[in-house]
Amino acid sequence: MHGDRLGGACGQRRDQGIEPRGVARNPAAGVHDEMAGGASGGVTHGRLRRLYDARVSQPGGGRTAEERILDAAIDAIVSNGPRRTTATDIAARAEVSRMTVYRQFGDVKNTVREAMNRLMRSYLESIMQQAAGETARDRLVSAITGCVVFLGGSPLLCALREHDPQFFGQYTLERFGASQRDAADLIVQMIGEGHADGSIRPLDADSAAVMIVLTAQAFVVGAPILWARDDNEAIVSELNQMLERYLAA
Repeated sequence: MHGDRLGGACGQRRDQGIEPRGVARNPAAGVHDEMAGGASGGVTHGRLRRLYDARVSQPGGGRTAEERILDAAIDAIVSNGPRRTTATDIAARAEVSRMTVYRQFGDVKNTVREAMNRLMRSYLESIMQQAAGETARDRLVSAITGCVVFLGGSPLLCALREHDPQFFGQYTLERFGASQRDAADLIVQMIGEGHADGSIRPLDADSAAVMIVLTAQAFVVGAPILWARDDNEAIVSELNQMLERYLAA
């Protein structure tokens, strides 16, 4: 079936917890193995979701009111889209008053923005930190291709595509926002590690990081096209090769 290798449609992933699987490996296969259902405990949506569910299943989950509000905002966005998310909905999901939401973040727009940035930052940091490989270049390539597959099918971005395509376009295409800057900062750090171990050629880390973010972003935005193709594994493998050759010393 079309798209099976990379996990199928957005709606299936969000509603059924389907994880990306069968992603083409490269020598730095850590993130890809985890996404393929490996047993080494890496970052997948299913694993992150199970950890989240375990936390929120307890009263308060040991979280502050601010954390509960941000988690509730993500749930509301995934269910209804960002523009239809209300303070009343967030407050009910977080089990706080509307005034608490307003006191913490000012308004619903700020709450939604902070919740999305926080979630994307946690995804990026987890994937980057757990990328495997002998060299910094291997780890960076593994992390970037892992992010492409994971984020392309994440519940948040799937919900934005489905509920509010205009907002999705603004969020991903019309600005270099906080999530993109966070990704670029992490890439700059990994490029520095590659310069130190000699695996990445001399280049301007800031410029290269922006280029890599924009390249990866194109794959994330075009994820439904990728999943619909029978050769999606080969395309991800080509992305591996492109990044490897671009960064190679």
